Amino acid sequence: MAQVRWAWPEINAALSAGHTLKLIHQRLCQDGVEIAYSTLARYINRVRCERARQTARAGTFSGYQGHRPLKIQTPAAVREDPLASAMRALSKPSYNIREAMCDGDPTKKS
Repeated sequence: MAQVRWAWPEINAALSAGHTLKLIHQRLCQDGVEIAYSTLARYINRVRCERARQTARAGTFSGYQGHRPLKIQTPAAVREDPLASAMRALSKPSYNIREAMCDGDPTKKS
């Protein structure tokens, strides 16, 4: 895991550039890092989760700088009535099973 963390900037750059994990695994093996492909995939997932948590924490915690992050104000979204979509769905004609089955008379089927 420490080797993956140490090489994370290069691994992340390669993944961002479009290289496959299989190719990255082959390159690590050529460079002498003995690691199974499934283990590498698991470690990369862990590092990504750790980074995401750190980023999320950085957004809510001001850190040691002593200042709060700027709040970005977005324009108020136009709010639709929560029941409007339900009312639209209910206003459409429903499926009529009697019409589809010709009231049980097979001679009416086309």
